Amino acid sequence: LDFSSEIEYLQQVLPPELFQVEARALWNMTLNEQFELAQSSNIFITACGGGSMSATFMHPGSSLILYYNPTGGVDFSTFQSIQNQPARLDWDLLNQAGHLRVHWWPIQRQVSREEQQADSELLHQLILQES
Repeated sequence: LDFSSEIEYLQQVLPPELFQVEARALWNMTLNEQFELAQSSNIFITACGGGSMSATFMHPGSSLILYYNPTGGVDFSTFQSIQNQPARLDWDLLNQAGHLRVHWWPIQRQVSREEQQADSELLHQLILQES
């Protein structure tokens, strides 16, 4: 997934004295580094999968925004796409994480520039609400 447009937009609209917007490659971090990142984050935005489990170490009351695939996932034994089936990755565990405010955000990218702008602004408003 490429979150560069969302990161760039949020860096432009969120006040830097209140928000630190940055991208991290969790797969390239040690478990201890992931723990420290989660502990220092009030709002954590990630995609479903192994990296999202780092959010379980966040402080109570923190917000987790999860990108998910609403129409399918990946069969990790073959790395083939699964179409027209729900992506059952982290749903049960993270929905029961009572110490977090969990929000699910569909991965699907919008086609038009206006739709992309609307999605980015909605994410911006959610972050403001959660802060």
